[in-house]
Amino acid sequence: MGSTDEVGEDKSHLALVVEPLIDKMLELYREGMLCEHKASRTHGHSQPPQTRVEMQVY
Repeated sequence: MGSTDEVGEDKSHLALVVEPLIDKMLELYREGMLCEHKASRTHGHSQPPQTRVEMQVY
């Protein structure tokens, strides 16, 4: 019983942290898509830098 309560608290706490992060990353991703689209022609990098942040969060 106690362990499920802890997990529930962790999830709600995680949601409070992650949800604003996701909103911010979506903004960055939209901006990044425009920047990456221009940069991909010169540098050839197709992967946006935001993906590294996502992996750290999850």
